[in-house]
Amino acid sequence: MKFSLLTPEGELYSADVDEVSAQGIEGELGILADHIPLVTALEVAPLKIISNGQETRFAVYGGMLQITPDKITVLADNAELPNQINKQSAMSRRDQLQAQMGRSHDAEEIESLKHELETVEVQIEVAP
Repeated sequence: MKFSLLTPEGELYSADVDEVSAQGIEGELGILADHIPLVTALEVAPLKIISNGQETRFAVYGGMLQITPDKITVLADNAELPNQINKQSAMSRRDQLQAQMGRSHDAEEIESLKHELETVEVQIEVAP
């Protein structure tokens, strides 16, 4: 199957793949050849592809996934390749965000911090 990961800046990744795993808003999707056509929104979560027995993971920060008979396309709001992520920086940022959340009493600020923390957790999970 053809796979493309697109962001507003352009194509981030493209390859022939055997399997794709993604976190849709209604749950996790495992996509193999001959999957039924589908369009779904994506959560902020890791996205995994398997190609020739090799696994590659991406940090995907929302967007849409489209499955057609011959192609899987991810239209991500934003995404990062593993080598674009500094794991130590992400871990440091996670600690800062958790400390900020513990000090904050503003519900709107806490919600914003939770969203950023979710993004950082995905980076930590995907980073090499």
